[in-house]
Amino acid sequence: MNKDQLNRAAPSRRATMWAIAVAISLAVGCLDNSITGVRPLTLTLTVEPAAAAVGDSITFRYAATGTDLFAITLDYGDGQTGSVPALGAGAVGLTGFLKHAYAEAATYVATGTATDNTGALSREVTVQITGG
Repeated sequence: MNKDQLNRAAPSRRATMWAIAVAISLAVGCLDNSITGVRPLTLTLTVEPAAAAVGDSITFRYAATGTDLFAITLDYGDGQTGSVPALGAGAVGLTGFLKHAYAEAATYVATGTATDNTGALSREVTVQITGG
């Protein structure tokens, strides 16, 4: 094979660079949540009912999304805490609820926290407990 045949058989340097540039552009364009699995950390927290009597069961509902969610924890504001069992690798969304009963009348601020590999995010809800 002579030099001219070799040059025609191998792609030109310009064509190779163009193909690499296109591949990089396509890869960068695909870096969204649906392709890479990277999701922003979100958390919603609600309480039902927001007002109750001492000893009544209160339901805390949560919904979280993220990248590899590690945990969801609740600080009920009365010295007690609750948590969702450890989440497996790859968890990207979780909804559910935890129940709690308060032993004393007061206004409590409960804090829910979702944690993933990008950090942690907290939300608060207020619960009014009256004497039983």
